[in-house]
Amino acid sequence: MSARILLQAGVLAALQEAGLAAFDAAPLRRAMPHVVVEEPVLGAMDATGVVGRVGTIAVSVTDAGAGGGERPERLRMTLGAVEAAVGAMPRDLPESWRIAGLRLGKSRIVRGKSEAWIGTSEFQVRLFRITD
Repeated sequence: MSARILLQAGVLAALQEAGLAAFDAAPLRRAMPHVVVEEPVLGAMDATGVVGRVGTIAVSVTDAGAGGGERPERLRMTLGAVEAAVGAMPRDLPESWRIAGLRLGKSRIVRGKSEAWIGTSEFQVRLFRITD
């Protein structure tokens, strides 16, 4: 499998283990708030004997209704839980891929359509696999 698929699956598993309602695509029917792990954007950073990838992966949280309201307090707490779960995720991925660096790049909250609030945290990531 590609590093992109394994990274997205690893982040998704870390969020679900933290008790968050996380998905790899926007759910059609799901109570709010829900968390979506976006497709990673990765580029090659290879070296002799090493396959490397560098890029970003974003996690979006959507909240609305009674918990959304005029102020996104529940969304702020959920986004904080996302950032903590991703930051604490295991660095070893299947198929000998390893996360060499993972840090929060940027985070923001915006008002969406109608009563929805959308928070997005984008993480910068570096992965590698030794090829021998």
